[in-house]
Order: sequence, then C-alpha cells, then structure tokens
Amino acid sequence: KGILCEQEAMGLVQKVLKGEFRVAFKKNLSNDYITGTPDIVLQKEDYVEDIKSSFNLRTFVEAEPNRLYETQAQCYMELTGKKLFRLIYCLVKTPESIITSQKTKWFYKFNCDTENEDYIKVAMQIDHNNNLIDKLPPERRIKVFEFHHDKEYIARLYDKIDKAREFYKTLDLPNGNPIS
Repeated sequence: KGILCEQEAMGLVQKVLKGEFRVAFKKNLSNDYITGTPDIVLQKEDYVEDIKSSFNLRTFVEAEPNRLYETQAQCYMELTGKKLFRLIYCLVKTPESIITSQKTKWFYKFNCDTENEDYIKVAMQIDHNNNLIDKLPPERRIKVFEFHHDKEYIARLYDKIDKAREFYKTLDLPNGNPIS
C-alpha cells in the first residue's frame, strides 16, 4: 500500500503541514557506514521526512515509532546533513486492487460462496472501513513524530559497526576458508 499510495500520502502531508513543496527523493545516499534513500529531503527547511501509509484505521491509531525508526531517522539525518527528522504516518484510502484482494481472501475462507452471510458482512465491513477514511478531516489522518540529530547515537552506531566488521573478519566458512 505504501508504494501505491505514496503520492496521495505526500499530498496529504503537504495539505496538513504546508511549507515547502514535497518531492520524492530518489537518490540513494551512503557513507562508509550506512546507506539509505529517504522519502523526502526538504531543501529550504532542515528536515528529512519518511512517510508511512498505514494499512487501515486500526494500524494508524496504533502507529508509534520503534527503535528501528529511531535508527533510520538518525541515519537519514547523518546522510543528508539535516538536523531534524519527521516520521509521518498517513491514513489514506486503500486502493481498490488491495480491497479486492482482501475480499478474495475472505471469499476463499468462506468456501467460495458469495451468498454466505458471513462473507457478505466481512466484504461490506471492508468497504465501510475504507470509506470511513474520507470522513475524517485531513489533520486527523496524519501522525507526526519528530527526532533531532544525535551525534552520540551515530558515534555509538559507528562503533558497533566497526566492532561487527572486526568480528566478521574472524569468521570462517565450514570448509575452513575465511569469509571475504
């Protein structure tokens, strides 16, 4: 859904947060330690942004940054030189192709019986849940989490990478040959 809804989610973010016009960043960035492709790197503002399209209303409500996103945020800031990062969860309607796929899964669970009352209820609920999204105002369909660049975090990360590289050099394949 994230790839299919990227432009719509970006438009929602633009509508709500305003500011600089957002354009998808397509360039892979790397240094001696890390690599990555941020979703958006603002040119005039000191932000790099990553947009996540929540699968449905439940996953949107439950969306919270985790340790991996914190690391991703720090790495993207390090690679771009930006000092601020926004992790933005968006709630946009699910494309019809995914809705059809969800209904098909239930169709098979109910023995391919389109007349089955339980199948009909599930299919109607899928449509209802997706249509609810349009009823929410745009500002209630994004969640923004901000991170600040943390030089110590990056230093610890680089130190761990150096240690992992040293350990890797000590490993041998089962046939006795070193890993190169």
